[in-house]
Amino acid sequence: IEGEEPDDGNAYGSGDKSDLFIPLPQRRLLEAVLAVGKPTLVLLMAGSSVDVSLAEEKANAILLTWYPGARGGRAVSELIFGDASPSGKLPVTFYRNIDQLPAFENYDMKGHTYRYFEGEPLFPFGFGLSYTTFHYGKAHVHGHSLVIPVTNTGKVEGTEVVQLYVRRPDDAAGPRKTLRAFRRVSIPAGKTVKVSLPLTDETFRWWSEQAQDMVPMRGKYELLYGGSSEDLQRLDYTF
Repeated sequence: IEGEEPDDGNAYGSGDKSDLFIPLPQRRLLEAVLAVGKPTLVLLMAGSSVDVSLAEEKANAILLTWYPGARGGRAVSELIFGDASPSGKLPVTFYRNIDQLPAFENYDMKGHTYRYFEGEPLFPFGFGLSYTTFHYGKAHVHGHSLVIPVTNTGKVEGTEVVQLYVRRPDDAAGPRKTLRAFRRVSIPAGKTVKVSLPLTDETFRWWSEQAQDMVPMRGKYELLYGGSSEDLQRLDYTF
């Protein structure tokens, strides 16, 4: 149901979806399996945000595999049987339903993507679970880096994607937050690592009406760091 013009079988022949639902036969299958009451893992193969609110409510887990290719079955089996721990993070926002989005013809950024969306998503940009858990300590600036202590609070080794977002509090029309750095780190069970994320001119590039371009902008910022775009701590910073 996803593709590019002029793929066959897509809404309006354009490759665009007319809604966020998975196909009706798949929904009926999902409802029937969940009704049995057995522990259920949903493997979701999709190329963009879809409505999986039923699975989120009633299934024990959802594993988003995107389009995994020829080796996908082996990769999925290694995750299911615990040979590897999930560590992926969503590069898009999963909305609860299409009503949370502006009209399709509206190209204004307001309400679109994690940068301007003000509702409660089903799964936020940057979200992802693991077989372990991580705790973020209080960050501090050292030189030209933000240093964040991250602790693996679970019983198995895991990999976390530490994310840094930036917000300019005096820019009411600007984005609520924007991703400016991230780093994957593997942390043994019970251990803490200090993760350094760079603070450079690129981190503080912002839209300038005067220059009509993105330029390094001096001023006050909020450094927002954590494991997803909706699970963040704040550190005030002046660039």
